[in-house]
Amino acid sequence: MPEMVEQRASYSALLDVFCAESLPLEILENRETRLPVRAMMGAFEKAARATGERVFGLDVGQSMSHGAFGLWTEYCTAGEILGEALLRSVRSWHFHQTGGVNALEREGPYAIWRYYPPQCGETNIQHSDRLCCINRMRGFML
Repeated sequence: MPEMVEQRASYSALLDVFCAESLPLEILENRETRLPVRAMMGAFEKAARATGERVFGLDVGQSMSHGAFGLWTEYCTAGEILGEALLRSVRSWHFHQTGGVNALEREGPYAIWRYYPPQCGETNIQHSDRLCCINRMRGFML
């Protein structure tokens, strides 16, 4: 995400996004740093505003691979079949993120994999998880 903000807006805009969410700039060097979900979602919203692109989060999600989620994704995709991978994802979600809910729900004859983001008070949330979840499934099926 930081590279896309810098490319589409400016380095100054990136600094403004990080400052507005009280995110340390060290995150740019250490991508394994854990972030509070609220700060990450706020950063996506502010980045969307800085770039003037309402679908900024979607663009970021499309550029990510399923491996971007590290060990958690490795665990989820270790299931032998897609159904097992989805169940692993739902059952271990709390290790990956707090505040949101990842659920496998039945609707008639269908099972639907849903993500419910935490309610963080943003009015126009630009969040990438929905598409990233699709990318995670794509990685499992490859």
